[in-house]
Amino acid sequence: MVDPMTIAYIYSKNVKSNQSFLHTIFLQNQIKDITNNKVKSIIKPISKSLLILICITGAFINQSYAQNKQKDIRYDADTLPHYPNLEGLTPEQPRDIKTDLNHSFPEPGAIVNMNIGPYFKWKEGLYERTGIQIGASYHNVFSIVPQSHLKFPQMGNTAGAGVFAMDFKWTPINKGKDWEGSLNVVMDVRHGYGDISPMFILVSTGIGGGVDMTNVWSGATLPFVFWEQKFKKDRAWIRAGYISPLGVLDFNRFKDNRVAFSNSANTVPWHVLPMGASSVGVAFNWKPIADSELYVSGIVQDNNQIGGIIDWGGLRHGTVVAGLEVGKHWVRGANDFDHLHATVMWTDRAAETLYSDFSEPGWSVKVHGSKQWGNVVGFANGAWSNITGGAAGAATLSDIVASAGVALLQPFNIQGELNFAINYSRINPVNADKLNNPTTEDEKFLSTLLGPLRTEGQWQAEVYWKMLLFPDMWLTPGAQFVMNPSFNPANNFVFAPTIKARYFF
Repeated sequence: MVDPMTIAYIYSKNVKSNQSFLHTIFLQNQIKDITNNKVKSIIKPISKSLLILICITGAFINQSYAQNKQKDIRYDADTLPHYPNLEGLTPEQPRDIKTDLNHSFPEPGAIVNMNIGPYFKWKEGLYERTGIQIGASYHNVFSIVPQSHLKFPQMGNTAGAGVFAMDFKWTPINKGKDWEGSLNVVMDVRHGYGDISPMFILVSTGIGGGVDMTNVWSGATLPFVFWEQKFKKDRAWIRAGYISPLGVLDFNRFKDNRVAFSNSANTVPWHVLPMGASSVGVAFNWKPIADSELYVSGIVQDNNQIGGIIDWGGLRHGTVVAGLEVGKHWVRGANDFDHLHATVMWTDRAAETLYSDFSEPGWSVKVHGSKQWGNVVGFANGAWSNITGGAAGAATLSDIVASAGVALLQPFNIQGELNFAINYSRINPVNADKLNNPTTEDEKFLSTLLGPLRTEGQWQAEVYWKMLLFPDMWLTPGAQFVMNPSFNPANNFVFAPTIKARYFF
């Protein structure tokens, strides 16, 4: 059998030659990653290193439990270097630059304690003197799937990626006051190792929802460049520039897939919500009632982007994706809150992608809620969509996604969480029919990549343990157990263990 990605690449070169050259380069780079045998030589040492890291973690668990048994290890902003907390007890939005900057300092409650050094005090002083905040991180994900569980065994069964990110925020206007204005920039450099990129685990295993779908491209890019303007009393802000819906819509305290769940049904279900890559747009967040955590947020952005490709002129096509969310936090204290929100999104037909002819406009709706009892958090969400293609042209294929789970915060008094969730997703029957019985060129192209598809739903269970190994490093072992994988009718079960690490400073 010919490698399906190679077929797709040849197809995109010869049949769809009128498409963007950059898009072709994007696929070409993925083929190079898949077929580069030199990369395989580093799998064994990396696997051994991860195994040693797991053993070290286990060795320190008992010691950490004894040391921390009588301690309150919640974040105390007065005892560690930190940036000023301007949001009070408002829960932080994962994957937002503000959250990443606030947590670019050492955290308490680590398994292995160590000195933090003068660098973090210097960061505090830099902000006080100049209004500049900086943060950096490197996160890594590695997954290995049994060869017998693969849809395309010739693609290989290992996938790895690393991302180095630099966060920069400069506040030249009214720092820490009403009407604050700031320039926000994120640059990242991504690389892959193993047989394939984690993004293409979807192709090789047929798992609906994928494994770490944000790890798509290789090389350097600027996923965020925007101006944020706050208003009086910090009850509202507007962002304009190169933005992403990740930091604006669909709040979920466990949605940071760098350190938490991998399957997107448990984080941000892009296969039912048309959440594409960063692109030119405008977003807002508004708390209309004083002394209340009720909020309204929204975004309008170009819907033609592919991850890793920067195009400031995307809105020239006049096609957009838009979203509106209404939600509320019921806050009792630091990291102690309940939450409920509803999100509505709409997308135009994509105008410029490799598969724009497959894209059709439509609506998506999602409801998400969580309830906390002490250190236990229960959560559930459900989403519906009638979209074909979505913001990226082919990603939004499902019409129903539902998820529910329970998390234990600070297990064994170690900072982090032990989390378990079950989700169900179904490919829209209309989309499944198009890819199982393709007629247009785009349908044939996507059918080569993804088909055949199941008409019945996919069930998935996922478990992970996010633990603070060092004050500046998270370690997250986890696994997915998938029944009836949506894009793999030949296998009724797929097991996908994953290990992640994120170092921040």
